[in-house]
Amino acid sequence: MLDALGVAVCLADSRDADAPVLYVNAAFEELTGWTAEAALGRSLEAVLGHVAGEAARPGREVLPIRRRDGSAVRCELTVTGIPGPQDGIAGWAVVLVDAGERVRSADEAAVVET
Repeated sequence: MLDALGVAVCLADSRDADAPVLYVNAAFEELTGWTAEAALGRSLEAVLGHVAGEAARPGREVLPIRRRDGSAVRCELTVTGIPGPQDGIAGWAVVLVDAGERVRSADEAAVVET
C-alpha cells in the first residue's frame, strides 16, 4: 500500500531515541539511494543526515537530505506519529518529497498524511 503513494516513505521505531528504520518503500530507495537492506536498523540520522535527526517529531520541514552517495537533495520531510497502545506513539512515519521537482497539491498532502 505504501508503494502505491508514489512518494518516499520510511517507518522508524519511536521507542528508541535514534529512531532506527523499520521499513522503506521503493520510492524511498529511489530518492535516497538507500536500499531497504542497507537502511533497516540504522538510525534516521545515519540514513538521511544530521538534519533529519534534528527535524521536529511530529512536524514538517524543507531540509537538505543526504543521499547514500553523499549528494544532497532538498526535500519536504513530514514526520507523523503512528498511534500505539494506550494512546502512545508506536513509531514515526516519515514522508519525503523532492522539493525541487514537484509541488504537492492540498489534496495529495492530505492523502499522504492520512
